Amino acid sequence: MQSILRRRTATLTLALVALLSLLSGCAPDQPSPPAPTSSLEKNPFPSDDEALAAAQATYERFMALTKQIANEGGLAPERIDDLATPEVASTEKEGFADFAARKLKITGDSIVRSAVLQSYSPRAAEGRAIVTGYFCIDVSGVDVLDENGTSVVQPSRPDTTPYEVAFDLVANDPTRLIVSTKNVWRGEGVC
Repeated sequence: MQSILRRRTATLTLALVALLSLLSGCAPDQPSPPAPTSSLEKNPFPSDDEALAAAQATYERFMALTKQIANEGGLAPERIDDLATPEVASTEKEGFADFAARKLKITGDSIVRSAVLQSYSPRAAEGRAIVTGYFCIDVSGVDVLDENGTSVVQPSRPDTTPYEVAFDLVANDPTRLIVSTKNVWRGEGVC
């Protein structure tokens, strides 16, 4: 009699556990859905080379526009908003204000001597830091002049400076990049 009672208790316990599992949504035979990694439905750039080329083109436009705004005395600094995140744009606008206050002008152009892809993450969450690269910027032909036409560049300034630059995708244009971080690279192998 005790063995029948034990079997009934064990059967009842198993049935209760199965019922509780079903009620709590923990059915073991149902796979859980994959966690979303990005709102992007497809790769914005078909290859690493195309991602790097888009990043380099964006950075070259960014450099040209920052020079133009600085040389115009910081007029209409909001133009940089189209090529940078609000954080980067804010930093650039502070620089424009400083240039205007000191009445500085830039001559010559910065040139991207080399660009190396650090990472391309086509499924980056919300398109943030989707492309990151190292850029060797040649400033040997660039001078900064005060209002009297005198150079304010230190003679010890290096001709090239390496940068690590990250780019975000623009939300409503899935192939347009903007600069999201820009830092001098302290590592080797870029310039």
